[in-house]
Amino acid sequence: MWEDERGLFVKGKLLIEDDPLAKRAHAHMKAGSLSGLSIGYVLKDGEYERTKGSFD
Repeated sequence: MWEDERGLFVKGKLLIEDDPLAKRAHAHMKAGSLSGLSIGYVLKDGEYERTKGSFD
């Protein structure tokens, strides 16, 4: 995963032979019918800095 001035980019592999959901996602990617990306993440331990509006 990386980011540049155009946005966020992701590179990976789909296990289309083993996972029906991956096969479906691959079909949508090939058809050009995807319009976005959703990611999940877990924050590292830290404290919220209210004045900065961020976690440190």
